[in-house]
Amino acid sequence: MKQQIWKIRGIKEKYSDEELVEMIKQGSLSGNTYIATGDMKEWIQIKDSIYQFYLKEKTNETL
Repeated sequence: MKQQIWKIRGIKEKYSDEELVEMIKQGSLSGNTYIATGDMKEWIQIKDSIYQFYLKEKTNETL
């Protein structure tokens, strides 16, 4: 069973790490979306969290 730990501001349901990552990858959540767990005292934006790496980039990056 997946542990449902993440809350998204404005949504009552909780999500697992995997579900949160999938929603970010699909574009359902933006970098400005606030998330938190029960242990956190403040909400943080996805763009300021470790999950920022799953956000879709708007630019064409070349290596």
